Order: sequence, then C-alpha cells, then structure tokens
Amino acid sequence: MDTNGDDVGKSFNVAFAAGANPGEYLYTVTAKDPAGGADTVTTGTYIPGTTASLKLGDGVQANFSGTPEIGDKFVIEPASSSEYAAIKGAANTGGASIGSPSVSDYSKTRPGDVYAITFTGLDDYSVTITNPAYPPETLANQKYVPGRENVLELPHGMQVKISGNPAQNDEFTVQASAVKTDLNIFDTLDSIIDSLKQPHGSEQDKAAFQNTLATAMQRLDVNYNNVLTVRSSVGARMNELDALDANGAMRSLSFSSQLSKLEDLDYYTASAQLQLRTSALEAAALALRQLQATSLFNMSN
Repeated sequence: MDTNGDDVGKSFNVAFAAGANPGEYLYTVTAKDPAGGADTVTTGTYIPGTTASLKLGDGVQANFSGTPEIGDKFVIEPASSSEYAAIKGAANTGGASIGSPSVSDYSKTRPGDVYAITFTGLDDYSVTITNPAYPPETLANQKYVPGRENVLELPHGMQVKISGNPAQNDEFTVQASAVKTDLNIFDTLDSIIDSLKQPHGSEQDKAAFQNTLATAMQRLDVNYNNVLTVRSSVGARMNELDALDANGAMRSLSFSSQLSKLEDLDYYTASAQLQLRTSALEAAALALRQLQATSLFNMSN
C-alpha cells in the first residue's frame, strides 16, 4: 500500500461476479470519495488459491482468501478514517502528492474550516482558511522544500504532509470528510460478542468470523491510538500548566523573601548599620570637598 496514493482514505464497495473462465471471478470496486466527490469504478480478476489480494485503487489493496459466491458484496472502510479529507486539485501539473490530514491539537480545531493550499512558487505556498462562522484568514509566503516530505502545520490544530515537486499554481484542499467511520468501541465489542455466538461449522461462517475479528482488531487499534493522541495533547497542556505553576512558586518565594526583609527587620541592627553608613558617607563627602579645594597654589605653599 502506498500512503501517498490518490485513493487512500476512501471507502470501497466490492462485488463479485462470474469470470470469463471457470474458477475465475470478476470483481468490481466502487471507490467512495470521502470529500463527497464522484465515485470511481475499477474491475479485476480474482482466482481462488492464486490471487492473494484485491487491488482497490491507487495505493490501496486488501488481502483476500477463500472462494466467494457470485453476487457476494463487501464494504471495505479505512479503520483509521479521518474526520478530514485532502483533495488534490484537478488542474495540478506538478508531481506533488498529499497525505491524509491529521489533528495536532484537538483543543484548537474549528468545525467547518476549509484549508486551500496554493503553491505560489516551487518552494513557497499560501494557505487560505474559510469558515462560515469566522472571517477568512490567509498565511502567505510559507516555505516548502521540493523533493522531500514536508509537514505543513496548518492553523487551528491541523497538519498535513505533502511530498514531491509541485508546480506553480498547484492547489490542494483540506476539509471535513463527508464519509466518517464509526469507531465506537462498544459497538466493536458487541460485534465480537455477536460473532462468537454464531455457529462456525461452514467455511462461510469461518470466513465471516475471521473478517469480524480482523475488523475489530483494527478498530481497537485505532481507538487506542486516538486515546494516545488525546492523552499526548492533554499531557502537553499539563506540562505547560506545571511550568507556569513552578514559575509562580518561584515568584512567590521571591516575594516572601522581600516581604520578610521588610517585616522581620531588627531595628537596633538596622539603626547601627544606618549610623555606620551615614558616617562613611559623611567622611567620603568631606574627603571629596578637600580634594576639590586642593590646587597647585595650595600645594606650592
């Protein structure tokens, strides 16, 4: 699987039909665009025992085994389906590709944000953010390194990876996905329980059970990764609060020290020190006046 493929992040409907030769099956793949664009349809040939995977689209394939029945249909969805989708401009002429967007800070995301990334040159780009609830924003003269993978830090807690060599005026769009995968962990556990209750005598039942377990494991992994992501975001803010708390404690200690010097004053010692310093100041002033009054005429006498 190529993570930079144009079909990564899409949902796929797979249907099997009879092939041209005995023992062959023709499968049709309909790719659903997560951004709500037009569906794409591709076909392929599957031979049980020979073909190990189905090519679903650009950069996406699925492992498949066993013998399907004519008319069997499957729905394949990315377990890590993001709430945001990246769209490559139809008029792009460069060789740059965009990955799946990700959230770097959930506390800053705003529903309805649409990011338009436009390459104003080969090594710089601009980002325009539009949202019906907020005024538009533009970030100009952002730097890009051609020929390598760049992590673009977008405003409001978003980021996306773009790699390759773009051309001037190439455009990419990042927006909320129209297709979202339900990753409710309780529904996942319920599906495992229901599958365990079903009979597993036939080959079809065994295949269905294996598919359910594989899907459940993927969804559990995604749930766990989401927990780690949120925990990391919360941990970063907790570290910032701890740093602010430590800074406040140091300032409080300094203020307490200064206040103690004022309130816990020993008046006898302070009076003696004041008198001693006053005498030293008067002696210094007298010496200065004598030096000022000294001249060459006085020295000659």
